[in-house]
Amino acid sequence: MLNYKDETLYDSEGAILKALSCPLKLSRDDLQMRSDGNFDCSSCHRKILNTSVLTEAEIVSELRSNPDQCIAIDLRHPAIEVVE
Repeated sequence: MLNYKDETLYDSEGAILKALSCPLKLSRDDLQMRSDGNFDCSSCHRKILNTSVLTEAEIVSELRSNPDQCIAIDLRHPAIEVVE
């Protein structure tokens, strides 16, 4: 289970996977869907990884191999628990 707290995503061991902060403060509505299920950002021209279509293991693998990857995260994802 991944944990989300204070704009940060943690792995099941408590290690930080990704601090989530878009300097442009964009929302998912500001992104364009790609044919591969990910998103494009027309403001910064980067591919945004759509985590809602990935498993927990795929999310962890993607973020460990590319820590600068932008992501769109769905907090209703079954592998993500929001921690207060």
